[in-house]
Amino acid sequence: MSGKGPWCVANPNAQTEVLQANIDYVCGIVIGACGAIQEGASCYTTDIVRRASYPMNAYFYMYGHKDINCYFNGTGRIVHDDPGYGNCVYPS
Repeated sequence: MSGKGPWCVANPNAQTEVLQANIDYVCGIVIGACGAIQEGASCYTTDIVRRASYPMNAYFYMYGHKDINCYFNGTGRIVHDDPGYGNCVYPS
């Protein structure tokens, strides 16, 4: 784990459809943001909150650690505890 932070993660109260829309949006504009969440990859999970968090954080990382880059219509939140797990490492 990198341990630097901050990170952007999905709000656990967000609706599944909205989180999937966040995934689709980020995967369409940030090259390489979604390879890690593909089946069999290091951050693959069926948990939609964790699956959405990785590309949302990639967007936050790429466009600057500014609150607005983690907003995602109110479905993102900034955390200071590393959200990585197992072999899944989030850039920070």
